[in-house]
Amino acid sequence: MKPAKNNSATPKAAAKNVTVPAAKPVKKPANSGKPARKRPAAPPVPPPAPTSDMEVTDVEIATRAYFIYVSEGCPPGREMQHWLDAEAQLRGQ
Repeated sequence: MKPAKNNSATPKAAAKNVTVPAAKPVKKPANSGKPARKRPAAPPVPPPAPTSDMEVTDVEIATRAYFIYVSEGCPPGREMQHWLDAEAQLRGQ
């Protein structure tokens, strides 16, 4: 078997013979020019449950506090205030 014939004397010369494919043009996003999408509006706060002789559970208070949190735009660090507001609303105070 004959060895392959080398057309160039140096690796540098061989690199010059290599063709590189042309770069593809960059496409603009389809929605350029449109305003950015806004976050959907917060869900409405459901009315407090009617007060009765039954005890209000922590789950009910937590659920109400969550809806207050979302209705205010999800501010950080107001967990205790949301809990107290929810508790007062549910207990009718």
